[in-house]
Amino acid sequence: PTHAGRTKWRVWAANEMLNPANSAAKNWMIYDLQFYTSPSCTGPFNQHIRSYVNSGHNFGQVPENAFDAPRPNQRATFWSGTPDGAQAFWLGVEFDTWVDIG
Repeated sequence: PTHAGRTKWRVWAANEMLNPANSAAKNWMIYDLQFYTSPSCTGPFNQHIRSYVNSGHNFGQVPENAFDAPRPNQRATFWSGTPDGAQAFWLGVEFDTWVDIG
């Protein structure tokens, strides 16, 4: 059978997308990222998460920080990503099963 979903989903940006002045971007900060199971941005995305994946990160600003939606009286956390060998930044989730993202 074929599947429309995938076991890994991510957002990415090439270095030139983050820094159009043509100098190398050193990091990409994401405070909150959510994936949804429908185009209307509803439905759980956090079921069956195996791991969080990324191009690299600065000390302490791990990928999980971008997925811990802020709660009242909680200090904001973020992912401070570093580029991979191809100078691309990416952040995502690997699931235990096929997941359709809307």
